Amino acid sequence: MKSVFKIKKGLDVKLIGDADFIIKAHKVSKVAVCPDDFKWLKAKLNVNERDNVKIGTPIIFSKDNPEIKIVAPISGEVTSIVRGEKRKIERIVITSDNKFEKEDFNLDFKLERTAIINAMLTTGLWPFIKQRPFDCIADPNDIPKAIFISCFDSSPLAPSYSFLLQDRQEEFQKGIEILSHLTNGPIILGLKNNIGNSFFEATKNVQFKYFEGPHPSGNIGTQIHYISPLAKGEIVWYVNPQDIAIIGKLYLKNELDFSKIIVLCGSGIAEPYYLKTISGSNILDAIMKMSNIECAYVNDKCIHPESECSNCQIKGTNLVSGRMQLGKLRIKNYGFVIEDKRNKRKKKFKDVDDNTVYISSNSGPTDARIISGNVLTGTNISKSTFLRFYHNQVTVIPEGGKRRFLGWLYPGFRLWSVSHTYVSWLYPNRKHNLDTTLHGGKRAMILSDIYEKVFPLDILPMELLKACVIGDTELMEQLGIYEVVEEDFALCEVVCPSKTECQKIIYDGLSLLKE
Repeated sequence: MKSVFKIKKGLDVKLIGDADFIIKAHKVSKVAVCPDDFKWLKAKLNVNERDNVKIGTPIIFSKDNPEIKIVAPISGEVTSIVRGEKRKIERIVITSDNKFEKEDFNLDFKLERTAIINAMLTTGLWPFIKQRPFDCIADPNDIPKAIFISCFDSSPLAPSYSFLLQDRQEEFQKGIEILSHLTNGPIILGLKNNIGNSFFEATKNVQFKYFEGPHPSGNIGTQIHYISPLAKGEIVWYVNPQDIAIIGKLYLKNELDFSKIIVLCGSGIAEPYYLKTISGSNILDAIMKMSNIECAYVNDKCIHPESECSNCQIKGTNLVSGRMQLGKLRIKNYGFVIEDKRNKRKKKFKDVDDNTVYISSNSGPTDARIISGNVLTGTNISKSTFLRFYHNQVTVIPEGGKRRFLGWLYPGFRLWSVSHTYVSWLYPNRKHNLDTTLHGGKRAMILSDIYEKVFPLDILPMELLKACVIGDTELMEQLGIYEVVEEDFALCEVVCPSKTECQKIIYDGLSLLKE
């Protein structure tokens, strides 16, 4: 009998910018490894600038457990190591040599737990396995009570995993077989009810659990909570479906391949599509190459992703200064266009050279924000434009911060609101073009039931947040902090009238427990 969990609380944020089911590919020239992608990993650098690396060469490793390594996804040269405050490593940039040379690992492919763990640690695939509680890289010495795989993503503009994996059934099945040797419990696939799941339902030796309802029904934390809630001392592991196929490919073809398909979406992109790329690749570089653009300018300023463009020899000041001014640019598959909203017409760019695009605008560009991940939990990558390790989505939305005439007195036929502030609540299925404006300032945390309306877990969200703020670890444990991570509080942050940074508070609470 079908096991269906009906999620009643939650919220679907409907945005403009869904991607068409078209996959494009590009030649990756640069990737970056960002230690911040791996929570609570005390990173130790294993390379220096100008070192040559191959696919699988360790770039950083954990100080606490040196066996856990983050490896190079491409072969080439380490061209820069970017450091932040207190010399913290922000990213290690690798420039491709286009040879795709791989390290010779001489692996033991026995289907036995110790051999599998050694192979995954050696090849750098182990970081794909994460654990709850704490949402960090799994400890290879632990034995989880189950392994969870969420086969759908309910966040705004999320990709379809069935589409991403449509040609990788054999690799996915092999990856499941590998994971089954790592636990004594079941492997559980979380599926969305009442849609086509033929790809995942063909998987053998797994349990299927179905979910229906609004976001966050696709979150792994929600699924774990409903299927097998975590008690203190218990551990579960979880893996993204695409990463399982990468693990399976290593065992099927002895091939270490970090390529993946992501979705490029959002209202900042005129024709959203799926992009085959490599984890850590430069997204802006990919977009420009897809458009056959070597160099682009806005008001005579170069916006090339290089800090100094090799084509025009002009320093890209927009990128260095912070937010990249994609402005009223809308990225199309053939290049850039300027959208003049006042005149409600579009002016096409004018080509000066074959592969060089110049753009002029009398009104000047506005800003756009590039987010690695979704708009609720993603990372702002407008400055570096490198895809983050665990993300399968890049969203481009307008930068906010502008005042609107009449403010909340405006009728708001096309403005989005959780409450009934605007008339738009009469059209619940309408999609909106949201920007990054907060629509309010920070103030004291107000006790209300607004969090509970979008929080489907059997946990008191307001009380847990307050326990994290005062740092009461015993109270945090009693209120169920081991079952949640930041993404579980993303909707609370969206609807919060006090503009409380709920996700940061939860992260700080988990950090306190982790120490």
